[in-house]
Amino acid sequence: MKQGAGKILHLEQERYLERLLPPRDALVREMEQLAAERKVPISDPEVGRLLSILARSLGARRILEIGTAIGYGALHLARGEAEAHVISIDIDPERLAMAHVFLERAGVANRVELVAGEALAVLAHLEGPFDLVYIDAVKTDYRRYLDLSLPKVRVGGM
Repeated sequence: MKQGAGKILHLEQERYLERLLPPRDALVREMEQLAAERKVPISDPEVGRLLSILARSLGARRILEIGTAIGYGALHLARGEAEAHVISIDIDPERLAMAHVFLERAGVANRVELVAGEALAVLAHLEGPFDLVYIDAVKTDYRRYLDLSLPKVRVGGM
């Protein structure tokens, strides 16, 4: 069960929705287990699935992720679109190192650029356009992330 279970839906509704998800491969389950054990915030499995679908449906070639953690979101984004190049930003070098290992094992590390640094500072210097931007970092800075990333999203992007 995910963190914060039952905070939005009833537990039986969450369990039902979880049963609708396709089985996750061993690497993804390993990432989920590690995140739970070390209390590393990652997206819920249904969000990971949605990221893959969005990347594929957009035919996203350039994707920006704000908040790498251990690479769970970046992995789903890269797997969603085989031609995608994902730029993922995180301030924590230890988590970036873990993300790199997972992305290598998944065979997508050559399409994911991990950028170490404070997201707001990195964003100010990144060139767009991006087809897709996924914000999953410090919640109190969401408005600032959005203000900096929105002008870098291509027309028709997400």
